[in-house]
Amino acid sequence: MIRFKKNKIASLTLLAIWPLTTTFTHAFAVEQQAALERIEVTAQRRVQNLQKTPVSITAIGEDELAAKQIGRLDDLSFEVPNLIIAPNTGTSSGAKIFMRGVGEDNSTFTNDPAIGIYVDGVFFARQTGALIDIYDLERIEVLRGPQGTLYGRNTSGGAIKYISKKPRGNNESYLQTILGNMGKLDIKFAGDYAVNEDLAVQIATIKRKRDGYSYNTTTDQKVNDQDVFSARLGALWDIDQMSSLYLNFDIVKDNSTAGYASNILNDTDDNVYTLESSVTGPNKVNQKGVNFTYQRTINERMNLEVIAAHRTLENPWHGDFDGKADVVLENRWFLEQAQDSVEVQLSGHEHKLDWLAGLFIFRERNELRENFDVLPMVLGPSSTNYFKQDTESYAVFTHATYALFDKVNITGGLRYTADKKDISVNQIKPDNSAGFQSADDHSWSNVNFKLGVDYQLNESFMVFLNSASGYKAGGYALLNSGELRTFNQENNITYEIGFKSSWLNNKINLNSTYFFSQYDDLQLSAWDDEGNIVRINAADTEISGLEIEVKAAITSNWQLNATLGTLDSAYKETRSPITTDLSLKQAPDLRWSIGSQFYFELASGEIAWTINANHTSEYFQDVSNSIIGATEAHTLINSRVSYTDNDGEFSISLWGKNLFDQQFTTGSLVVEGLGVGAIYTNLPKSYGVDFTYHF
Repeated sequence: MIRFKKNKIASLTLLAIWPLTTTFTHAFAVEQQAALERIEVTAQRRVQNLQKTPVSITAIGEDELAAKQIGRLDDLSFEVPNLIIAPNTGTSSGAKIFMRGVGEDNSTFTNDPAIGIYVDGVFFARQTGALIDIYDLERIEVLRGPQGTLYGRNTSGGAIKYISKKPRGNNESYLQTILGNMGKLDIKFAGDYAVNEDLAVQIATIKRKRDGYSYNTTTDQKVNDQDVFSARLGALWDIDQMSSLYLNFDIVKDNSTAGYASNILNDTDDNVYTLESSVTGPNKVNQKGVNFTYQRTINERMNLEVIAAHRTLENPWHGDFDGKADVVLENRWFLEQAQDSVEVQLSGHEHKLDWLAGLFIFRERNELRENFDVLPMVLGPSSTNYFKQDTESYAVFTHATYALFDKVNITGGLRYTADKKDISVNQIKPDNSAGFQSADDHSWSNVNFKLGVDYQLNESFMVFLNSASGYKAGGYALLNSGELRTFNQENNITYEIGFKSSWLNNKINLNSTYFFSQYDDLQLSAWDDEGNIVRINAADTEISGLEIEVKAAITSNWQLNATLGTLDSAYKETRSPITTDLSLKQAPDLRWSIGSQFYFELASGEIAWTINANHTSEYFQDVSNSIIGATEAHTLINSRVSYTDNDGEFSISLWGKNLFDQQFTTGSLVVEGLGVGAIYTNLPKSYGVDFTYHF
């Protein structure tokens, strides 16, 4: 249970929000030069000012990522309205992402995500390994709501875009070392070099190392540690004045322990950071990828872009779902995945029309060897299941914005998607005899649309109204009998009304969106009456909410930021075992954040101080709404103080995260009949120092 240190949290929260209680008028009058940075985004596949882009989007640039200590994908969870990101159950780097109350928390390859992840335009198909380290990025864009026309399948809830720095040939490098408690040692390096006047290369690497924050009393081992190496090599070739080619190669090796849970139904020492487990591994995630982006200016009004990629992933994993020394629920698998994708975009501008048309081709193969042990001391050892699944997806799409009047634009888009999945499973029993054999293939197709209108009342205020549909492909669930059961595609329509505004010569940005979403055939995983973990189209759902984002430059040395997200969600029509009296999982009613950034000029350099408070209300982790595994309301305080010399060559920072050591559940698996109440907990208080040298 969470025990709040109420007075301390209240004091530091007040410190974060104190500037909001002061009178802004005098500060703005004194500091006429203060203004917010203008951010450019590519949410609509073309470069636009964030404040002129009529969609629900949060963009975070390089400096803000550092100041707010966003070092991995799940750190974004506290900076974007109605976004929940955490490690998937039993994994170190599987991404559980829910946006506006909808997402996916099962890493099994037969389940597709609802929130798409794109790195430099390349779609990452699997949740496994998707908790990506954030390093050497230009910015991150988070697009809320269905992105069905421009981004396609499996973005029915939204999309997260990583935009990495591209080589510029400036012959500059930096080295950063981060030291912290729990044996934390991170080393980052990036270099940008010119080969000649037409070719530049860039290399970026990161090594993360941290001791485990949980203790396994059975094996006398610290677990839930971190041991990750990532590297990226990019080359940009300006072929001529009209065309360029960007080539990128990346690699990730994650040797962290699997995610270990504490069984609170058998928590003899009342400490969720101690546990019992006989599992010792393995857990590895090895990823490799290569992609290229070709861009050509055909003429003054037309451009061509081609993005092609190949990626592979290997994941040997042994997960303990029970938090007990004796084996009750354990899963062992070896996953091999490969994907190829090609996207061709043709875009242009004709008088009052901005348009884009494209083609997307995607192919994926997954091969999995799996053993799922349930009470092996009673039921005996499990059989081994061998899965193979081939996926093919094709899409054509178009998107256009037309300036209907001087201040009024209308936007429309269509995308046709065709998916096909071929799957087979062969079982080998513990005595090496053949078990069941099953195979199936199925196809799905869908047409997504986008309709929108925006009205620029003046240079500083825009209102917009959008309607968009989303689509998540269907798939298969394996029953204990060996039957492959098909579940259908998931569809949704979302309506949005919002505004984006800038005030006092861009000193304040205030953006807000109200949305209403209807989901048909929502895909959920649950236990059925026969003991199967099944994937079903469990419900039709309605979700609505309000999102607000504020940034303010009070003076040239003082900035504020705040976000608010609310959710009101309900099942409307359900299928067993879901009932209408249950709440959606991973859907807190309220989330907010507030922070301040202060800058102090010194003779030798500058001091920057950032402090943030983030709050999340209670929410459920599973479809059964188990109180045991629910996440309690919590408030986190993070802060960072840094000094940078006048030349920008050297900086040192002191930082702290979760400063008041709040404990909350990030995932759970509760089967009370088996005595399992496994909960996965957040990282406790962490603090340290980092040194950065530019050369």
